[in-house]
Amino acid sequence: MKNILSSLPAGMRTVIIIISVLLVVSLVANTILLTQTISLGNQRNDLTAELDDAAAQNEDLSAQLSDAQDSIAELADLHVEYDAYQTDAEAKLAAAVADGEANVQTAKDEAAQALDDLQAGFDTYQADSEAAFTALADEFAAFKADSALAIANAASLAQADRDAAAQDLAALQTEFDTYKSDADTAYAAFADEFDAYKTNAETTLTETKAAGEADVLVAREDAAQALNDLQTELDAYKADADAAYTALSDEFTTYKTDAETTLAEAKADAEADVLAAQEGAVQALADLQAGFDAYKTDADVAYNALADEFTSFKADSALAIANTSTLAQADRDAAVQALADLQTEFDTYKADADVAYTALSDEFTAYKADADATYTALADEFTTYKADADATYTALADEFTTYKADADATYTALADEFTTYKADADALLANAIAAGEADLAAAQDIAAQDLAALQADFDAYRADAESDTALAEAKQQLADAQKQLVLASIPADENGAGNHGNGMLAFLYKGDIIYSNFYDTGNIYIENIAGHGDMLMRNISSNERDPLYNIVGAYKDWLYYRHSGCFFRYNSDSGKNEMLINSFKHSPSSGIQAAAEMLYFLGPPVNDGGEYEDNLWSMDENGAFLHRIPGVKAASFVSDGQYLYYAALDKQALIRLDPADDSERVLLQNAEVNYLNHAAGMLYFALGGQLMKMPVSSTEPVPVDSIGAAYVNVTGEWIYYVNTDDNNTLYRVTTGGLYNEKLCDVENAAYVNIVDGWVYFMQLTSPDEKDAFIKACKIRLDGSDLMLSKP
Repeated sequence: MKNILSSLPAGMRTVIIIISVLLVVSLVANTILLTQTISLGNQRNDLTAELDDAAAQNEDLSAQLSDAQDSIAELADLHVEYDAYQTDAEAKLAAAVADGEANVQTAKDEAAQALDDLQAGFDTYQADSEAAFTALADEFAAFKADSALAIANAASLAQADRDAAAQDLAALQTEFDTYKSDADTAYAAFADEFDAYKTNAETTLTETKAAGEADVLVAREDAAQALNDLQTELDAYKADADAAYTALSDEFTTYKTDAETTLAEAKADAEADVLAAQEGAVQALADLQAGFDAYKTDADVAYNALADEFTSFKADSALAIANTSTLAQADRDAAVQALADLQTEFDTYKADADVAYTALSDEFTAYKADADATYTALADEFTTYKADADATYTALADEFTTYKADADATYTALADEFTTYKADADALLANAIAAGEADLAAAQDIAAQDLAALQADFDAYRADAESDTALAEAKQQLADAQKQLVLASIPADENGAGNHGNGMLAFLYKGDIIYSNFYDTGNIYIENIAGHGDMLMRNISSNERDPLYNIVGAYKDWLYYRHSGCFFRYNSDSGKNEMLINSFKHSPSSGIQAAAEMLYFLGPPVNDGGEYEDNLWSMDENGAFLHRIPGVKAASFVSDGQYLYYAALDKQALIRLDPADDSERVLLQNAEVNYLNHAAGMLYFALGGQLMKMPVSSTEPVPVDSIGAAYVNVTGEWIYYVNTDDNNTLYRVTTGGLYNEKLCDVENAAYVNIVDGWVYFMQLTSPDEKDAFIKACKIRLDGSDLMLSKP
């Protein structure tokens, strides 16, 4: 390279050196500009990071403000909790007052009930007395009428007889007048005494009620006053707390607004300044870049023009030197001069470019210094603002902590005060209730004593009245009339409700009495009510006397009966006779009962091995669908038309069976029930040998007097039975137990059937041998005309 340069002319070497220097200077300038650009970018990144730190600090301040708001919310929750406690306390107080009122009301109700019971007793006695008096008056009137008639009809009666009759009549009139006067006096005295007692009782009740209401009213007024005081105190506390909270909230809102405004303004100013600085720096850099680009373009143009000119000059010079070796020195000097002028022009251009670059560099340095100073001032201002904000927040937090502590202390004091008040109020209320109850108890004791005294007087008066012979006779007449009324209730054209379970010895079928003739191998006869000469109806072809269950019952014009182990039915109107079941392997041990269009009856309860087996059977009226009900082992059963009721042998219980789905309901448990009857919605049966009755809708049986009974059969308002306490003789008792009487002296009676005004029964050798028959008997329902049933 050095040899090449040295071989060139001096002017050419100078031009090459100048161009190289220019290239180096341009490269250095570009390097400097790139370095400054990188430095400016780093400064910009630092400023962005500082702005991010400021934003993070702003978020911390927002979080702290949120915590303060949460604390205020906790205070609001505390107020809500206090309000709930106050509501609960008011509810408990109201409940206590209500309980006190309920106790007073209960006592008033009890006193009123006692008064009503006394009034009812008096009304009943008054009604009985009036009835007895009316009956006696009627009897006396009848007697007077009879006496007057006898006197009128016996005009020829001797004067002495007439005088005696008149004397007797006068004596009876005097006795009656005396009784009536005494009764009126006693009644008036009792009425006065009752009125006085009633007045005293009502006065005592009114006073007790007033005292109780006054005590409750005082307790309620005290409680209301205390509650009002507590409410006033709570309202004052709540107003102060609300005012403090409002002031604190307003102060915090103002502070928050100012802080947010200041922060927003500072942030906006900082962002504006930084943006302005960024924009200024970018603009300056752009201007510098534009100037440099223009300079570079101009330099490149000048360099290219100079290079072109130099190349052209070099070519021309070389050509001139090559072609014109004789060129004059003047031309070479001119060329050198031109080259020198070009060097001078280049030097001038370079000097101007250096001055422009220096000025631009100084301007950029000044700008950078100004930007640094502005950022430093902005950072200092933000630091000062942050310190002020932190101090303000710390002061606000301390103030809130102090307020919360004061509020907690106030709430605790108020809660303690309310607890003390509540305890005092509860004690006062309890004392008031106890005092009211004591007063009420005393009033009740006085009322009870008065009632007992009045009851004693009433009992004494009643005893005196009942000791009167005339009244006793009137009562006896009343009892006789009641008995006649009950006797008149016996239907004369019905079958007894218990016939189906008592052997079906006889049965009323289409107006005729049919019976199993004990004296003719159990064949079925139609009884001639007028006398002898009964007619054979059906022959059962039995080889031995068997009066039980040859007649099974009647349903829809058909008579059902057994014959040689088969089921038959017979229609007396058409004379049609049909076999329903052939060779039924289990002989029935009961008559039929209808329920839900099906017929039910019992078979023997035990099998050949002596074990209980299912023995309730059903079939339709045509003998079809013969079915044994599973799980039913019955000693007796009865139907009310919808349900079946049976006495279970294996469970010792009384059970109701629904034929619709064979579902069961146990009515009585651990109960030895037998001889079931159903009549007018009631079940009648022997429970452990004692005569009982029970509504079909109940599970609580009641005894009918104290009677040991077997072979129970009900008709009308009478129960016919065998009295096991009197040698198993025949009795009857009213369904209410009022009249119980023996019908005959035939011992070991059994299988009681009731048919159209008659009682048919069997006499056994002993009560333990139920199939060892002695004779068949019948007797009228009133116990008259005992006889053997038709042979």
